Amino acid sequence: MNEALMSDWIKMRKTWIRFLVILGPLGVIALNAARYAASYQSIVTPGADAQNWALLIQNVDHLLLPSLMLGITLLTSLLSGLEHRGHAWKQLLALPVSRSRIYMSKFILIAGLLAVSSTLCAIGTLCLGFAFGFTTHVPWLHVLGECYYPYLASYGVLAIQLLLSMLMANQSFAITLGVLGMIISGLSDALTHDSLTHAWHWARFVPWVYPSLSAATHATIQYLDIKYVICGLIASAVWLLLGSWGFTHKEVK
Repeated sequence: MNEALMSDWIKMRKTWIRFLVILGPLGVIALNAARYAASYQSIVTPGADAQNWALLIQNVDHLLLPSLMLGITLLTSLLSGLEHRGHAWKQLLALPVSRSRIYMSKFILIAGLLAVSSTLCAIGTLCLGFAFGFTTHVPWLHVLGECYYPYLASYGVLAIQLLLSMLMANQSFAITLGVLGMIISGLSDALTHDSLTHAWHWARFVPWVYPSLSAATHATIQYLDIKYVICGLIASAVWLLLGSWGFTHKEVK
């Protein structure tokens, strides 16, 4: 496993994948900073730090979710595309590592990169709040929930995108599905509170809505729902098994 991870890491250093990991959270925080700087008087309520923090989390969340879904699509496609474009499968599979471990190494590497992005977004959210004077009623758990619940719930989407990108040399279908998934996730994020309470009946079958429903925010009130995180982890296990099996039986060219 270490050999496969090291091989992927070395190849990744020659691309702009690491730049994407930083660009995603940086863009989310920068856009919110620009919005607050331009409309500070109309957004911030003096002396109401609890409300200001809740609104900041809501604003960050609305940009974080699409960037997370798009990031998964790009990272899986770029990392898998390195092998497809260079016809490097034979060289990679010549390593003394099983195919299933090679497959898992790519999932672990991308999950680690997304964890870095989520951590940077959490730090950026706190820094942004402190910079605008929200020094009391700091919702540490809500900030962490805003960043890590969607991240963990997105594991199912990550496993699906990795399967498509690894098994198909042409990345157009995987990228198209990823963009559609981002749109679906955005639509579910716009559900009203009443609709949110009934979403479980259909949402459990749609992995692309797990991230948005795991940390939904309505009227500055945050609703953290761990069952969608659990669904994401279960979906990732199922799709990883399917993907690993398919990759193991893949014909190498």
